[in-house]
Amino acid sequence: MFLFSSGVSTSCSIRGSCITEGDNLVETIMDVLDEDLCRELCLQNAFCSQYSWFDMTATITKNSCSLFSSCEELDLTCQGCSTGPPLCYPEDCQTPEQQKHGDWFCPEGTTMDTTCHLECHPGYVSDKRTVITCHLGEWTSSPTCVKAIALITGRLDPSPSTTVEIYGEGIHKKLPDLPDNRGWHSLDLVDSYVLLCGGTWTTSCLVLTESLQWTDHSTTTSPRERHLSISMMGQLHLLGGAGWEDPSTRSTTEHLTPPSPDWISGFNLLEHTWVACAAKIGPEEFIVTGGNEHPIDVISYNVVTGASKKLQNLKTPRTQHGCTYIRDSNSKFRGVLLAGGFNGHSATSSSEMYDMETGEWSDMGNLTTERDGVSVIVLGEDIFAMGGKSSSYLSSVDKFNLTSKSWKSGEDMLDIGWLRGVTGVPPNAVGLGQN
Repeated sequence: MFLFSSGVSTSCSIRGSCITEGDNLVETIMDVLDEDLCRELCLQNAFCSQYSWFDMTATITKNSCSLFSSCEELDLTCQGCSTGPPLCYPEDCQTPEQQKHGDWFCPEGTTMDTTCHLECHPGYVSDKRTVITCHLGEWTSSPTCVKAIALITGRLDPSPSTTVEIYGEGIHKKLPDLPDNRGWHSLDLVDSYVLLCGGTWTTSCLVLTESLQWTDHSTTTSPRERHLSISMMGQLHLLGGAGWEDPSTRSTTEHLTPPSPDWISGFNLLEHTWVACAAKIGPEEFIVTGGNEHPIDVISYNVVTGASKKLQNLKTPRTQHGCTYIRDSNSKFRGVLLAGGFNGHSATSSSEMYDMETGEWSDMGNLTTERDGVSVIVLGEDIFAMGGKSSSYLSSVDKFNLTSKSWKSGEDMLDIGWLRGVTGVPPNAVGLGQN
């Protein structure tokens, strides 16, 4: 089965002719000896959405081609006539090709104008836009989940910074600086766009260009610093934050769908939420852990419904900690790993894991040093805790072994920093080939 451009389901052409109604007849061309030529004439005419061809056996206008702008009704009794669109295309694009490190979500199906979203597994990111549309029988893009490398921006202390670098094992490179100092900001990869939002005394969001420069993208509806961010189903959600001296933003959210610069107010969080940590646990769900006002609380949220649910409390109070979703490809284990942070008295080196199946937290050993303001990220199959502050500001990185539940020292970052922006990006987004 194929689809007329007007929405009528058909094979490439069917027996019958369009009925002239009002001004839907664009023109009639005589001496057209075959249907393929009639279809080609329709394709070349900007106003033609369907043609009707009459062969030499037709009772009227033999060997003629009528071009129509629309065809609401067909005459199925005509002799020697056929009608079709200028192009033939499948009605269904079929499910996109299965990914080794990701899954497709097609909630509306795979027919004309529906969309699918590629959700890459932890440690992997899409090399193209993740939201694709079925158009003329083909998907608009063919993204692949590739191993992520870390993009790291700014810092709060020991002094505000514009520094930008990329990190992976064996990959250490500085990129062009930010246009202004940023700390307590968010950094996310959203449907192939790298967006840096908020931070100390600013409501602006920046976007990373192909030339690796940062340009203005949008302005948030509320001041956001010390906030959380989550990228889900092609949208960026900003959650809570200290809001400078205005505490009202601490339980609010807003979201946008890039490349649009328009921020839209979203659902309210269950609690005031700032210097906490958020981790995605499904296509529509994420959890928030700890934070300044509720350091042991854990709450799950659904970005579509806004529904929330309290989960088992943390074993250790935490603010300014790192967290990430983990999906082990061998054991099929799924969980959320937390590390470091501030426990109410001092920086901590402890870590713990939430088991998605049992709903319980377990100790996961200690980092090699205390890390307040640490970032935790998965790159491929490896898990890293990056930077932070102990007795001094750190450029060091720890690496986690899920099997032994232990941490060891990894390769250092190029720069020290506390509360930096960190997100996983594909190598092609920062001027590298695929790794």
